[in-house]
Amino acid sequence: MSAHGPMPKSAWIFPVLAVLLFAGATAAGYSFTPSPAGLVFAAVLLVILFGTVFAAVHHAEVIAHRIGEPFGTLLLTLSVIRLRAPTSISACCSCSRPSPLCCRTTR
Repeated sequence: MSAHGPMPKSAWIFPVLAVLLFAGATAAGYSFTPSPAGLVFAAVLLVILFGTVFAAVHHAEVIAHRIGEPFGTLLLTLSVIRLRAPTSISACCSCSRPSPLCCRTTR
């Protein structure tokens, strides 16, 4: 039981779905292709990604509420940075050719 009441089921379901999707796609050797099936895969992946991010922030918020100020604020800040840094790094690494504009995350 958390400070906000019982833990919502979505806080556990989305991370489990993310792990299962990752394991299944890796085992099957599936990668994104621009086809109708690939677009469905990307849409499902996007929904699971958003749910997993919200679950992670929810868990961080519950822990931050328990430990109080100022460490709770620091924990929430670090958890958001932890979620944001890999997306920025993957955006920088996904460019096909080096360019100064490639690493910008404000397009």
